Amino acid sequence: MKKFNNIKLALIAVTLVLATACSKNSSENAIIKPTTEQSNQTASIQGRVALVDLDGNKLSDHSGILISVNNGAYTTTTDQSGQFSLKAIPYGKYQISYSKTGYGTGLFAEVNHQTTAQQFTLIEKTVMMNQVSNIQVTSLQIKDLSNEPGIAGLIELGIASGAVSIKPVFFNNNQEQKAFRLFFSASNQVDAKQYQAERKILVSGVNDNPNNHLFTTTELENMGFKKGQTIYVKAFGDGKVDDQFSHPVNGTMVFPSLAATGSEVMSFQVPNK
Repeated sequence: MKKFNNIKLALIAVTLVLATACSKNSSENAIIKPTTEQSNQTASIQGRVALVDLDGNKLSDHSGILISVNNGAYTTTTDQSGQFSLKAIPYGKYQISYSKTGYGTGLFAEVNHQTTAQQFTLIEKTVMMNQVSNIQVTSLQIKDLSNEPGIAGLIELGIASGAVSIKPVFFNNNQEQKAFRLFFSASNQVDAKQYQAERKILVSGVNDNPNNHLFTTTELENMGFKKGQTIYVKAFGDGKVDDQFSHPVNGTMVFPSLAATGSEVMSFQVPNK
């Protein structure tokens, strides 16, 4: 009989604890109650994309850019100011691409679309789309400057390190600086998808600042190469505004504004000084 009473008392105690816990949760709103705001299962996603030419000049008309959610599940286009609004989009996480003929394709990765007091998700940062480069690199002028009279003396004094000049050769009818993307690798199979390091440089074609396309031994070592190592390099025309992004699946960098073809692959050795 005593054992039965003990079990009965234990059950009563558990019941009181559960009742207290439920009362506490309700009074402290630990259990989220549905609201009108949360019952709305869709809302718009808004943002802005701006077009620029190869020299980085913003255009006056940014209309007609195709905005696509998850490979075309929902689409819209931008107005003249570059604004877009994707309407009645279910809450969730999305990849939103933007593209226009002549301007490549960009990506808003992992847009977290959820209920807000404004009833829409705003992508706050305006992204820039470069015109796809039409500059053809005809060749690369590569020169080890380590033995040049002026630089050699500075190297001996420990003031400077060795350096290699890499200058894309191209047709430039207005002598303005143009952007180029260089891709470096220890393999001769180097391009915009297979490389160990990349750099953007600005070249005007004539009378340009050689420091714009100068690579010191220290910089090449920081890229992961060693003194005396052979490096292969390939150059593509690019836009001045940086619009590259990391691919959300494989993590590789995508460069939407590169010219369709690049220079021939050429090689040089990292200076030993």
